[in-house]
Amino acid sequence: RTSATASASVASAGRRSSRLADNATAGPSDTGEVPCTPDAQGGADAISAMEAVRAATRDPKGIKSERSNRSKSSRLKTLRGQSTYQALETNFRCLTYIDGLVKSAPFDFLCSALIILNTVVMAVEVQYLGCQVGHAIGHPDCPESSEQTWPWASYVFTAIAVLLNGFFIVELVLRAVVLKKKAWRTWWMWIDFLIISLGTVDTMERFSGSDHMGANPMVFRVARIARMFHMLKVLKMKDGFSSLFLLFKSIYASTQALFWSVLLLLAMMTCIGILMNQLIYGYLADSAFSAHDRREVYEYFGTYTRMLTTMLELTLGNWAPPSRVLMSKVSQWWGLFIVFYRLFLCFCLVNVANAVFITETNRVAAADDEVIMMRKERSKRAATERLEDLFHELDDSGDGIVTWDEFQIALGDPVMRQFLATLDLEVGDLEELFRLLDNGTGRVVCSDFVRGINTIRGQAKNIDLLTLVNLTKQMNTTLVRLKDDLFPKH
Repeated sequence: RTSATASASVASAGRRSSRLADNATAGPSDTGEVPCTPDAQGGADAISAMEAVRAATRDPKGIKSERSNRSKSSRLKTLRGQSTYQALETNFRCLTYIDGLVKSAPFDFLCSALIILNTVVMAVEVQYLGCQVGHAIGHPDCPESSEQTWPWASYVFTAIAVLLNGFFIVELVLRAVVLKKKAWRTWWMWIDFLIISLGTVDTMERFSGSDHMGANPMVFRVARIARMFHMLKVLKMKDGFSSLFLLFKSIYASTQALFWSVLLLLAMMTCIGILMNQLIYGYLADSAFSAHDRREVYEYFGTYTRMLTTMLELTLGNWAPPSRVLMSKVSQWWGLFIVFYRLFLCFCLVNVANAVFITETNRVAAADDEVIMMRKERSKRAATERLEDLFHELDDSGDGIVTWDEFQIALGDPVMRQFLATLDLEVGDLEELFRLLDNGTGRVVCSDFVRGINTIRGQAKNIDLLTLVNLTKQMNTTLVRLKDDLFPKH
């Protein structure tokens, strides 16, 4: 193929050179035209053709080798591109799988189950250490040491702690990979990070057998129990735990009201307690009274910490023992003072604080988006269940289809009419609804019945009014066009 191409190029160049030579030698008398010089483009083509012929003659395999090198390089580039694409596709599939795994409900339930297992292991470990301490102090309930009763318990506890902590580290890393920057914007992630860090320190100290941190290792282990609150986002997904989730959300919403209520009670108890301490101080400093009696009164009102603890008892519950001590050791008039304190200050202030606390909690909880969605979902589910019960009451035959005859018989029952009134339904609305849903067959199934009842229940919605207004405007526009077409203006 190369030799044929070179021969053709040589022949073409020869013909072009001969024509150029004839033109150059021809005079004006031969051609009748003005002689011209060789064409520049033609000369360039001839030179390039001759160079191609010389290159093909000198290296006939050069063209083939050049083409093969180009094909090899292009093939390598294609293979590299395909390998890069496959690697990217594999990474994308892995990230997609990890994303679906982390955001799935089974993964959350698995994490919750392991958190519960961690708590159970902690409880058993506390029992183990308690029995060991009880045997050391000679308690009768612990005649034998825990190491004798459970010889392999410490190794089992260490192995379980290592496995659970490793899983929690993997969970934290997966959530950080999937959520990226969004993960560290939530305080749950930082709490998990802190607890897992403490668990890692505890695991290292278990293996080393020494206390490098200078703190009780049980503190690090007890911190892992705080992950129990991590299950709240899993519990809210289940219907059976919605009340528990609502309770936790209400407690979280009441933090501000709780802070001010505690601050107000603390201020009141401090003021009244300091007043009582100053009134009792003369009795405590007087050596004329019995030292035993003064020590007993001192246990209740001698210092600020003792006084504050006693005021907490007087305010919130166990007010009888301090009152008896003051009345029997100091004076009977203290009984009247404490009754006044209980009836007026405690009863009024504590009850008002409780009322404000409950009101504020309900207000904040009612404005929470998750609580609102949960309540609406529960209300919708309850309404659907009631409508399904109504349909089954209407369906006397039990075939899952309500006919017009069954419908008329049921509506004639006064009890059924009252039940329909509790659902904000009128008998006339149901008759019209039945005619709309039966499609001329005289039969209605449960799903169509429930959907139709939910549509007509209650007052007209804003979207219904807006739809009616738009349809009216379209009808008016159509009538105006029709009038103009039928009765054109001359």
